[in-house]
Amino acid sequence: MIGETKVTFRTADELLQKLVDKAEEKSLENLKDFAGRKVLIEGGGYEKIWLETQPMGGEMYAKRDLEAGLNNNLLFMECQREDGRIPGSIAMIDGVLTPQFNKFQGFCFPAPALNMYYLAGRPAGYLEQLYDTLERFDAYLWRVRDSDGDGCLETWCKYEPKRPRSWWGPMSCTTFSYTTCCATALARGKFSAWPVGPLPESMTRPP
Repeated sequence: MIGETKVTFRTADELLQKLVDKAEEKSLENLKDFAGRKVLIEGGGYEKIWLETQPMGGEMYAKRDLEAGLNNNLLFMECQREDGRIPGSIAMIDGVLTPQFNKFQGFCFPAPALNMYYLAGRPAGYLEQLYDTLERFDAYLWRVRDSDGDGCLETWCKYEPKRPRSWWGPMSCTTFSYTTCCATALARGKFSAWPVGPLPESMTRPP
């Protein structure tokens, strides 16, 4: 059973209170029904859940709606392709849940997806599902985006990561692999909390 969450804010500053209340009211408009699943879309004209933003958006909003927060992460796992690729976005088109694979953005996913495990009270099977998803996606990336075999993932055009080349860079690829390793270690019981600290040298390249 999904737990209940709640956020309250009270201040004597009337202007600030109105601002917060209006923000809470507007955010409710971004809660949508995706084939019977409550999700939090990006909003501002973006009617999908994007891998770039909405796992994190779901994690942040989980303190207000845990169901939406979980679905914002679970749907990307459930819509993973047979070859391991995770959809870059998921939309409702003519009433049909539609995964879209025309962009990557996977480095934005592992950390909020893992954090949801703790926010949701460590639900049974979730961590194993996340581990399987990340393992398959990591394997997919090494199959198709290391064309010269030098152990560095590649982006072949600026539309793959949905970020400027200078912001994506090798470090973001490394961070994705590191986060995958952390989720894998958690799934295998290697440690019980999210690690904090510099990137271990042993995790900067695939095994």
